[in-house]
Amino acid sequence: MAEEDEEAPPPPPAPSGGPSRYFILVLILLLLEAAGAYMLLDKAVPAPELPPTEDLTEDEVEEVFVAPKYYDGIEHLVFAPAGTRGRLVQMSFALEVSSQAAVDELELRKTVVWDLILRLLETFPDQAVRQADKSPMKQSIANVVNEHLANGEVFAVYITEFVMQ
Repeated sequence: MAEEDEEAPPPPPAPSGGPSRYFILVLILLLLEAAGAYMLLDKAVPAPELPPTEDLTEDEVEEVFVAPKYYDGIEHLVFAPAGTRGRLVQMSFALEVSSQAAVDELELRKTVVWDLILRLLETFPDQAVRQADKSPMKQSIANVVNEHLANGEVFAVYITEFVMQ
């Protein structure tokens, strides 16, 4: 009897993988179908036609808007106009400049610019400071700053604060 137990056939091997063994095969088939569909649609659908480009003359070329650059670091300048006693004026300015390099230079030379503007403002009489337009004062400030500016130029001067006491 012992001999019969030893000669018994080994148990059958368990099936390997189950349904997951077909996963790679299904994935390869899907990729092949997608590649075939892409090539078929690429040949079947024509490429869109682009409108012909026209050479534009200088008058027809659209100008691109470039945002202006401002330096607004000149704030709360207090000075006494020429010919006044005890009367003080406080002003703040924004300078419209040509480039970012000019803004950077104005920031680096802030003390010099303040001194130039203060010396200039103290030369204006009380009537010039009281004018509503103040364009001579603005133009003088732009000219003085432009003389000492190496990178770029000041296009316009805007008064952002004005207090007279």
